[in-house]
Order: sequence, then C-alpha cells, then structure tokens
Amino acid sequence: MLIVTAFFLLANMLFNLAHWVFAFSYFVLSYRIEQIKKNLPEGTYSFQINLANILVWIFNVGVPVIAWIFIALGQYNAYVITSCIWQASLVMSAIVLVWGIYRMVIFYGSFNEDMLPNKMIISMHIIAYVVIIIINIVQAFFSPNRLKSFEISYICGLTIYSVCTFILGLIVNMIVNKISNATN
Repeated sequence: MLIVTAFFLLANMLFNLAHWVFAFSYFVLSYRIEQIKKNLPEGTYSFQINLANILVWIFNVGVPVIAWIFIALGQYNAYVITSCIWQASLVMSAIVLVWGIYRMVIFYGSFNEDMLPNKMIISMHIIAYVVIIIINIVQAFFSPNRLKSFEISYICGLTIYSVCTFILGLIVNMIVNKISNATN
C-alpha cells in the first residue's frame, strides 16, 4: 500500500505542478504586458512573482511527502486532512489562471483571440480544475480505509485527469499554432 500511495502522490504532484506552470505562465505574461503598456522597468514585479512561484513549488512537493509519512505511520486521519489541504495548490492554479487571463483582458480591452485559446476551451479547463479538486478530496476520504475503494476512486481520478490533460494539450496546441502563425 505504501508503494501504491507513493506513486499516487507522485502522479498528483506532477499533475499539479504541470497545471501550476501553465497557469503561472499566463500570470507572468499578464504582468509583462502591464510592464510594456505602462512603460515600467523590466524587473518591476520579479521578486514577488519569483517568490510566489518558489513557495507554490515547495508546497506542491512538501505536502505529498508529509502525506506519505502520515500513511507510513498509519495516521490516516492526518493523511486525509493533509490531502485536502494539498488541493489548495490546484485551487491556487485555477485562481492564478483566471486572474492572469482577466489581467490580459484588462490590458487588451477584450478577449484577444490572437493571443488566447477560445473561451470554451478555457472554460472547460477551469471546470476540469473544479472536478479534479472534488475527485481528489473524495479520494482522500476513501483511500486509507480499503484497497478496493482506493482502486475505484483512483481509476475514476485517472479518467478525469486524462480528460483534463487532453484539454490542457488542446490549449497548448492552440497557443503554439497561434504563435507559429504569427511568426510566419
């Protein structure tokens, strides 16, 4: 059970970090656009942005390690609480993504289709964030008690993760295509 839990936590950690990097990129881009529009010096927000990034990475790596230690010690209630707290990283990614896109809309005056994927794809991605947060919390409550319930909730979680990863792939593909079309 410890090895299965370790791989489960590792998969979630990598998934959460991938979504953080995606959301954080939009967030940083929105601040770069602000700097250009307002003629601010290049490093105006660098310290704050880098500090936020480092703290989220530490949180995203540290909490799963703590959760795994709780499982190893047989502290299942502490594991459930830690796993629920860990969902804050996905919540933070969703908030940062929405905030970054909102800031870009403010500085462009509209939802610029040349820079961003369409609204439906972004909306689907945000909805997928919410569904993943819910499934992760449900998994935390079922996981420690029985292996059978852990397997069922894990399979459901993998399905949802796969759909969300597919949506993320569509978004990244759209962005890369728009960038390559703009440079040609």
